[in-house]
Amino acid sequence: MINSRNYRGFTQYHILFFKKTKCGTGFTLLEVIIVLCIITIISSVTLVSLSGVGSKQSLDKSGLLVMSLLEQARSETLASKNSSEYGVHFDANQVVLFKGTVYSAGDSSNIILPLDSKVTLSNITLQGGGSEAVFQRLTGSAYNPGTLRISLISNSSVYKTITINSTGIIDIN
Repeated sequence: MINSRNYRGFTQYHILFFKKTKCGTGFTLLEVIIVLCIITIISSVTLVSLSGVGSKQSLDKSGLLVMSLLEQARSETLASKNSSEYGVHFDANQVVLFKGTVYSAGDSSNIILPLDSKVTLSNITLQGGGSEAVFQRLTGSAYNPGTLRISLISNSSVYKTITINSTGIIDIN
């Protein structure tokens, strides 16, 4: 027979001590608010860093686009395609590959490439002024070497500089 007061060495006191109670379950309002604040801070930091990465990629992509269009103009000039010279016209939000030594906005042979909406072209400093880089037939040298800057619209201190030297070599940094 089992004694209600002593079951295998446990007394009623021991059984009551190990009995689970419903007190202390759940979260307090303060704990919930703290967790929400931590989640908000982590989300904000993540979003800010991810948006910066996207802008930087847009800048890099646009810089490579301008550089490749300049190299295409030089290459087509060196190849004497259509027995002509080629150049690139620079606007704030687009670049245009054109045939000949003078840019004509309405020419149907122009190849217009818009830049990413997050970037802009500025500080176009070409020898002799203007906003066109034209390459010489047979040598590939630039008629008007110089530099131009591609920068983020949201932060103009973040930029890439494209340099066209007198031999026609294009560099970006």
